[in-house]
Amino acid sequence: MVRFRWINGARHGDGIGTTPHGRRHLIRMGVAPAVLLALVACGSDSGSVTDPANGGGGGDPPPTPAIALTVSPSSASVEAGGDASLTATVSRSGGFTGSVSVEVQGLPTGVTAAVGNPSTSGTTSTFSVGLETASTAAAGSVELTIRASASGVTAVTRPFALTVTAPPPDGNGNGGGGTGSTVTIDFRGCLAQDLPLWVGFQDGNSAWQQAEGGGDLFTFTLTADVGAYAWVSGPQDSPLTQVVYLTRSEFLAAQPILACMPPRGNASMTGTVAGLNDTQFAGFSLGLGFGFASGAAPQLAVTGMPEGTFDLIGVRSSAADPRPDRFLLRRDVAVTDGGSLGTLDFGGSDAFAPATAQLTVSGAGSAVTNGVMGYLTGERCLGNNASLGLLPGVGGGPTPIFGIPGDRQRDGDFHQLTVSSVSDSGELLDTRFFRTLIDVSVTLPPPVEPITTLVEGPYLRARTTFPIPQVYQGGEMGLAFFSLNQTGAGGSMDRTFSAAVSRARLASSGTAEVTIPDLSQAPGWQEVWAIPLGTPVQWFAGVSATSAPGGEPGNLCVEGAWVRQASRQGRL
Repeated sequence: MVRFRWINGARHGDGIGTTPHGRRHLIRMGVAPAVLLALVACGSDSGSVTDPANGGGGGDPPPTPAIALTVSPSSASVEAGGDASLTATVSRSGGFTGSVSVEVQGLPTGVTAAVGNPSTSGTTSTFSVGLETASTAAAGSVELTIRASASGVTAVTRPFALTVTAPPPDGNGNGGGGTGSTVTIDFRGCLAQDLPLWVGFQDGNSAWQQAEGGGDLFTFTLTADVGAYAWVSGPQDSPLTQVVYLTRSEFLAAQPILACMPPRGNASMTGTVAGLNDTQFAGFSLGLGFGFASGAAPQLAVTGMPEGTFDLIGVRSSAADPRPDRFLLRRDVAVTDGGSLGTLDFGGSDAFAPATAQLTVSGAGSAVTNGVMGYLTGERCLGNNASLGLLPGVGGGPTPIFGIPGDRQRDGDFHQLTVSSVSDSGELLDTRFFRTLIDVSVTLPPPVEPITTLVEGPYLRARTTFPIPQVYQGGEMGLAFFSLNQTGAGGSMDRTFSAAVSRARLASSGTAEVTIPDLSQAPGWQEVWAIPLGTPVQWFAGVSATSAPGGEPGNLCVEGAWVRQASRQGRL
């Protein structure tokens, strides 16, 4: 399984949906969203804090007994005859203390499940779930349902994507029920506007075909050493087409490919913020949800969360000084749609002063250089991905940075620092991950110099080529990327067409070449998604490299992990 983490955006950890162009922001900045990190190994004292589990601060309604369920991982790929496992964690809230049970629903023929006895600590119970596949199990993907239930509370469920692949061919070239490997593209973590209108694939260099499936799970069979997949999302009048070229080994290591990760949700919770004066405001992150409050408007609504158990992080600052002066960290909050967070008090026991260190940046030249400090929590850093503050103008000398003190950290917590240097022609970006806040020196990576030319075809196509600087040839994963953006009236992007090629698929000469493909003959493809010939477009081209030494695939919460990126832009 592979997960993708956004590293660029107005709000750290929310690379889509936080800019005027929402989901297109990463492409505009030259990032290929689906594979960027795909295969690597995001005042006044009002008294004490009020515990929402005890009814809030006097005016809060009594809490409702409830349970919340998280499943990790959310998917697995296994060869027929093999085993897979997952962990189901059930959190109790609202005064509920009863026993809970977990079951697996929707098992196909040839797949069985075994749920172990829970390990309980406080209000949390953890279940180990084993999945066993028979050698005769059919290859393909299925969505299982993990269900947690208890007497007196509403049962909760979570999806789990299981992909069963056929055994590799034997010495006579015969496969165990198939001649290739099943590749699954999983869109279940995406918001509605990002679900695909069409999904296609290319086996080797053969003709493009339409993938099987529908809704949020699509599959195809790969027999060649290389392949590609493509999908179109968004409304018909503003489509986004994305194409990714990988090697066979990269496809199989990434199974299933999670197009949107971490998953999004629509749950919301409300609360009241204390400890803000008239000039102060606070932002809160919970899971991938976000909310905002001020001294003048202390009522808080955190929205856009998947249900489950996550850490809540609040950051207080003021209009006069955007630097944070107070953090609030509440662990293991059970997210339930419509639930209450009670009172969140920056003068209470959950709140504390930031730790500080110094950032020094070189290599920015005359470009505008800014930074953002983020904080990641939870298993594989999926418990929260919060911004701890923007760092404007960091290229002019040592700059203070703010983080979480060591005595407030848990095992698995990581700081994430991103520095970007932006000019009219492009951007340089350096992101690094570290547990303990320390002084950091960043030398921005070198730029790239793409040559972009038009390519013949039934719609507007182009190609970019450029030498890949040595600094981008390190790390476990690298990408060259290229996108064309048609800009309509009022600056809206009518159509975007992007392509990314993994470094493993590029020639060993150290040169990147990325071409917008011709999908016009692919079954199901619609001409309206293409950029018409003769249309003025803005192009973005660049390269990225990612390293997480010793880490699991898709997990950047590793000491010393980094991402480097350079992009350029122009017009055709």
